[in-house]
Amino acid sequence: MLTTVDDVAQAVESDKRLESWTVREKTSGYLELQRGSVVLVLAWPQLWRDSFAVTPHLTRARSGNYSLLLFGSDDDFIAGAIGEIENVPVLSAVLSPVSVERLALVVDNVGATVELRGEKAQVELDLERARYENDMLISIGRALSQQRDINSLLDIILRRAREVTGADAGSVYVVEGDADDIRDRTIRFAVSQNDSIQVESKGFTIPVSSSSIVGACVLAGEEVRSPICTSWMNPARATIRGGSSTTAASTSRTTTRLGRC
Repeated sequence: MLTTVDDVAQAVESDKRLESWTVREKTSGYLELQRGSVVLVLAWPQLWRDSFAVTPHLTRARSGNYSLLLFGSDDDFIAGAIGEIENVPVLSAVLSPVSVERLALVVDNVGATVELRGEKAQVELDLERARYENDMLISIGRALSQQRDINSLLDIILRRAREVTGADAGSVYVVEGDADDIRDRTIRFAVSQNDSIQVESKGFTIPVSSSSIVGACVLAGEEVRSPICTSWMNPARATIRGGSSTTAASTSRTTTRLGRC
């Protein structure tokens, strides 16, 4: 039978029925167990009867993938301040002493409950984001039907695209020309936005070639992701291999640069 923090820690480390859990932290008053992203704190009376000591654990247990299990005897729960522990989504009690079989059943069930809680929160977040993006697309559609100035339209589209992707900055380039071979056409810088630094947006053109990220995107006709662009560079002039800049029309610091056609 398991009674102390050391008893439970030893069982977790040696018993196959608890092998999916690992000991994350051990003190005289509590034991933290972890399985994947789920963290369970097994608290003994010397911790959970101390309102000051238990407060940080209660705060963590009210959010995220964290749960609190209170260890103790019936006398501990009767004498303790159990009624003061409230507003904890997943809170369980384990009567001590406890068998390994019963402990394994409790921690597995509580762990599964915490996992489901996390999955539910993620679904709600994804749903809210989908609503937000849908509303954004509707607003773009309205702007397209009302706005006649092409630069204003591109500015609206770029701003909404940045909001959806969480991008700090972005630019729009337009391919111009009628040549059958796309390499004989020209890329014109149209719109740029940057929330971190002021950028002087001056129009310029570059050839369609693989020497620039935007040119490589046009040639490929698909998304180009360049994670190596970590130096101060021009987004249009930066070479994909060297990551160097040949002009200073606009500069920004980035760790991943994405081009999409």
